[in-house]
Amino acid sequence: MACPRVNPQRRRTGLTLTELLVVIALIVVLASIVLVIARGVQATSYGAATKELMALLRNAAGSYHFFWGSWPPQDSKTDREDCKTVELVKAFRTTPEPAKVLEKIDRRFFASPNDELLLTDAWGSPILYVVWEGEPLFVSPGPDTSFGFGTSSNDRKRRSDNVYSRESVRNLTPIYE
Repeated sequence: MACPRVNPQRRRTGLTLTELLVVIALIVVLASIVLVIARGVQATSYGAATKELMALLRNAAGSYHFFWGSWPPQDSKTDREDCKTVELVKAFRTTPEPAKVLEKIDRRFFASPNDELLLTDAWGSPILYVVWEGEPLFVSPGPDTSFGFGTSSNDRKRRSDNVYSRESVRNLTPIYE
């Protein structure tokens, strides 16, 4: 019986199992790098969108102050995390210029389509509104959705990612102590 002859000119086609596994591993590593970068870009865009919303709200509050001679009312609740934007939005609707600003706000910043009084940040957390040191201050709890207004080290960590409408308050003692 004769042995089959191997043609030395014939080239092998296809990939070996090892080569295929190396290619798959490279694709997985590249995909994970892209996901990490995308998550960072998303966080940055959420922060920018929240700051833009707060700038709109500050401008509307300034127009309200110019029209009425006082800042828009705060919610009457005494709990620091219940000073939401409900009374603010109601007041804005009674004044021409702030009402126009409300129309410019993207619907995704409202708590739900049926609730057009509670404004939320880009992460879906309610925005806090207070008049502090004679000016309106808007605070978003940021990505961790916790304001962290206490004085413990854990609260300082939670407060570190808050988004403020005025940067001058970032390093001061908590508003409610």
